[in-house]
Amino acid sequence: MLTVEFASRKPLITVIILSFFLGTCGKYDPPAELNREALRTVEQGDLVGGDHLYNSHVWYGIPYAAPPVGPLRWKAPAPAKPWTGERKAIEKPSECLQLAGSYSTSDKDAGEYFGSEDCLYLNVHAPRFSPDAVPTGKDRLPVMVWIHGGSNYQGSGADYHGGNLASTHNVIVVTLNYRLGPMGWFYHPAFKESGNPEEASGDFAVLDLIAALKWVRRNISAFGGDPDRITIFGESAGGNNVLALLLSRKANGLFQGAIMQSAYPRPKTTEEASLPSGEGGYENSTGENLLKLLVAEGRASNQQAARKLASSMSGEEIASFLRSLKATRIIDSYRQNLNGENPEGSGYSFPTLIQDGVVLPRGDWKAMVRAGGPAASVPVMAGGNRDEQKLYLALDDRFTSRSFFNLSINIFEPDLYDATARHSSAAWRVIGVHEPLRAIQSMNRNVYAYRFEWDEEPTVPGNDLGQFLGAAHAFEIPFVFGHFRLGPADRYMFSDENLEGRLQVSNAMMSYWANFAHSKKPGQGLLKKHPAWQAYGNDGRMMVFDTESDGGVRMETQPLDARKVLENIASDPVLAKDDWRCRVYQYMEEKDRFVTVADLKRLGCAVPSMEL
Repeated sequence: MLTVEFASRKPLITVIILSFFLGTCGKYDPPAELNREALRTVEQGDLVGGDHLYNSHVWYGIPYAAPPVGPLRWKAPAPAKPWTGERKAIEKPSECLQLAGSYSTSDKDAGEYFGSEDCLYLNVHAPRFSPDAVPTGKDRLPVMVWIHGGSNYQGSGADYHGGNLASTHNVIVVTLNYRLGPMGWFYHPAFKESGNPEEASGDFAVLDLIAALKWVRRNISAFGGDPDRITIFGESAGGNNVLALLLSRKANGLFQGAIMQSAYPRPKTTEEASLPSGEGGYENSTGENLLKLLVAEGRASNQQAARKLASSMSGEEIASFLRSLKATRIIDSYRQNLNGENPEGSGYSFPTLIQDGVVLPRGDWKAMVRAGGPAASVPVMAGGNRDEQKLYLALDDRFTSRSFFNLSINIFEPDLYDATARHSSAAWRVIGVHEPLRAIQSMNRNVYAYRFEWDEEPTVPGNDLGQFLGAAHAFEIPFVFGHFRLGPADRYMFSDENLEGRLQVSNAMMSYWANFAHSKKPGQGLLKKHPAWQAYGNDGRMMVFDTESDGGVRMETQPLDARKVLENIASDPVLAKDDWRCRVYQYMEEKDRFVTVADLKRLGCAVPSMEL
């Protein structure tokens, strides 16, 4: 049994996960200092930004669309209104409405709301130019638009600091907010009566991203950016949203490159997104939640009565009822929180990436790529982290325990822990890297893959964090941004001993990402100091990012598909003990649906009781 001990009332693992899950943790950055040298003019008026870290300028809280509130809730984003005079742009904007929990930067207690529906703002980080030195014409800089992760129900653009990437590699970095949770993804047939196919799509957050990219194209020249060299990049749910933009015809012409980091895309059909449970609907479909809300608001006495009432209501009546409710009430229905109970934490499930046939195409990956979106023509990079699942295993009571007032965490069976992480993380890469890239490659050979392997976290009393967390989900983000200010996690994750290797990996990743933005391919990186990054090809070539002591930055060939992952589990000698093999299969069925209930039965493994 391995033990982690640390001097804090908050579990070390939670501190670290919080910081990495939110990437560069802008919460711990110093405030920007207002500077009239950062005066710029955009279509809505004049902006005064400020000086910030890494010899950069920043402009926070620029509205790219009107607040999606009241009658604009679940509508396509409307244009932002102009302002008079100069707008100070050094204060971070409100997050989109979300819940505080283990992975949020809010100081509120778990399960409490923060943020606002009025949240469609973006932020610009640029090298520090005086007004008369802002690049123009052919000297304008490539633009990198970051789409944050957070399971599409939490996070914000301002949690990430793009100043170092911008200043050291001559790019403009844009971070942004988009509607979260059911405010951002809400497909219901009632909205078809609006007559606007986009507004009937349910993919309101994707429409937000499209609106933001249109704003960037129209205005980024004011900051020295080139509107014809825009690269979108995002991690986790942000990577899923990058893929959505690659597949959407509505996004054609809005960007010239795309990078998906640790994506895990699981698109839903309109039936899955809207039908009640028992009729083919996904967990927390809009149809199911409408029934719960009708009962909770006293419009119906029970589910049966609510079903009858809903069938008699017109689309306009349903839309009006839903828009009349507080947003928190709607989110509460997703959390089973309509009877006064307050579930701890921020997590809940809901359908995203809805295949409506208008914003997102229908069909399998190849069909969606062939539907005419940017994926068929723009260069694409995609990758994942070797130990993605350790972020979640570390807090899973089946694999670890917390004791002594949460001052220690124990791993019950280290070999099982590592094997589960190894195989389930490989499955993640199949879903988020190999399957999408193979589909895109059927029409577009300009695709590249990577795997992040840095695992040189310090050893704290009782445990090697490199084994405990390794190259976990989201851990690559500080390396991409070159920004390691993670607040309380700094002393646990980063040390003088790992500084040299950490900077080696970070410098390589920043250089490749920037060169991709500059020249539409990673090549040898912007500084031409690294190995040539070869295209993915038919053999699954990918760039591996690790320190020189662990093999360095290098190309490897690693073909991987679903069948190979299952074969590796079946032949893994570590899993010969007791029921370990079935425990890995069961975890993968529950966690990522990579293994199905039918697979469990075929393999002779027990089906979790919730599935029976």
